[in-house]
Amino acid sequence: MVGGLAAVAFAAVVAARTGNAADYFLPSLLANVASALIWAASILARWPLLGVVVGFAIGQKTSWRDDPDLMRAYSQASWIWAVSFLVRAGVNLPLYLTDNLVGLGISRVLLGFPMVLGVIAASWWVIKRALPADHPGILHPRVHRRGSPEHPRFEGDVVGQFRHKPPTTPP
Repeated sequence: MVGGLAAVAFAAVVAARTGNAADYFLPSLLANVASALIWAASILARWPLLGVVVGFAIGQKTSWRDDPDLMRAYSQASWIWAVSFLVRAGVNLPLYLTDNLVGLGISRVLLGFPMVLGVIAASWWVIKRALPADHPGILHPRVHRRGSPEHPRFEGDVVGQFRHKPPTTPP
């Protein structure tokens, strides 16, 4: 609540300083572009933000990262969030550039809470479809022992050829 009030106050200050009422919408337009880039970067860095958020919300922290099925599901669903921010920016940019205050106000309402509900539902649907039928679900990640071939992050050489050395015994 305090964050939302601070964002409204900041947007109002921007509009008052520039003397252009449409500039009230500029901070949220820039925030949507930045959010889309951050969500996309998190996926490419193999730390999809949806997995981070859900993992901490349900008390798993980062154990979901050791489950290749959950990693894939959270990555796919995170793209929905990245695209949602791009859609907001794509709709609002032409409205902003033409000083269409009515359009920006309508867009703020329609692409706000209703869109978030749709994105949450679509994310859940993608996660459920991405997980194999025998997967126990997001509450029970399949954690593999580090260094095993099933583990998605086991050590390898520079060219990607993974070496599995047999255990050595002292002579």
